[in-house]
Amino acid sequence: VETRGGQTVDTFSMTDMGLLRNSNQDSVFCEENPIGRFPNLFLVADGMGGHKAGDLASRLCIAEMVKQIQSSTARTPVSAFEQAIEAANQKVYQCAKEDFDLAGMGTTVVGAMVEDDVAYIANIGDSRFYRLHEHLEQITVDHSLVEEMVQSGEIQKEEMRTHPNKNIITRALGTDDTVRPDCFEVKVEPGDVLLLCSDGLTNMVEDSQIEKIVKENKEDKEVVQLDKQILEQYIDACELIKDTKDEIRKLGTVNVNAIEEYKEVSERYTFLKGQHDDLVEAEQTLLGIIE
Repeated sequence: VETRGGQTVDTFSMTDMGLLRNSNQDSVFCEENPIGRFPNLFLVADGMGGHKAGDLASRLCIAEMVKQIQSSTARTPVSAFEQAIEAANQKVYQCAKEDFDLAGMGTTVVGAMVEDDVAYIANIGDSRFYRLHEHLEQITVDHSLVEEMVQSGEIQKEEMRTHPNKNIITRALGTDDTVRPDCFEVKVEPGDVLLLCSDGLTNMVEDSQIEKIVKENKEDKEVVQLDKQILEQYIDACELIKDTKDEIRKLGTVNVNAIEEYKEVSERYTFLKGQHDDLVEAEQTLLGIIE
C-alpha cells in the first residue's frame, strides 16, 4: 500500500486459535486502503470474560472502531482514535449490561495508522505495538499488574512473561462506562517493521526471539514468512502443552507456571531443539507459557 506521502507499506495479518481453546478470542483488522480519512488502518483486539463473551467483545470493538473511523470528522488521527475507542467502549459496555451471561466482558485493543513518515498508535490493555528500526522497540506500555510491578522495580521486565499475575489487566475496553487510551506518534523510516500483536504472541515468544525472526525475514517480500515462523513456534509450544497435559495432572497441578519445578516434564521438550534452530532460544519460553 502507498500512503498519501508516497510511503510504500507491505502488510500481512493472521490469527490462530491454538490447541488449548475451542474458540479464538482475538480479532484482527488489516486494511491497506483508506478508511474514512485514514489512509490505512490496523487493529488487534484480545477479548476476555469467558468463552462467548471474550470472542464477542473483541469483534464488537473492532467493528465499532472501523465504523467510527469510517465516518470520523476528527481533525487529528489521535482524536479519531480516541473517539472510536470511546464509542467501542460504550458498545461493549452496554452489551454486557443487557445480557447477564456477558457481564464483565471486555477486550484489549491496539490500533495503528501510517501516514507519510509517522505511525499513529492507540492502545488499551496488554496488546502491543512494536517497531523494528535497528532494534525491536516496544512502543506501547501494557496496562497490566505486572507492568506496574516492573515500573515500581518489584520485578524485572524479563519476569513478566512467567509471573503468576501476568494475565491481570488494569485497563480494558468495555469493563467501565468510560475508558482512556494511551496514544503515541512514532516516526517511521523505509525498512522499518511494525508489529501489532496480542499477548498470545508475547506470552509465548520472547522479544529477543521476535526481533531475531523479524530481522531474518525483513527483506523477504513474502511477509507471510515472518508470521509463519512466529506461528510455528507457537504451534510447537501448544503441541508440547497438549502432550504433557496428562503428566502435569499426575503431578497434582494444572498451574503451568509451576512447570519449572518438574524437571522430568522439561526434558520432554528437548526434541524441539532439532526441529528448528530458532527454538533453541525458546527453551525458557516454553517453560512459562502453559496455563
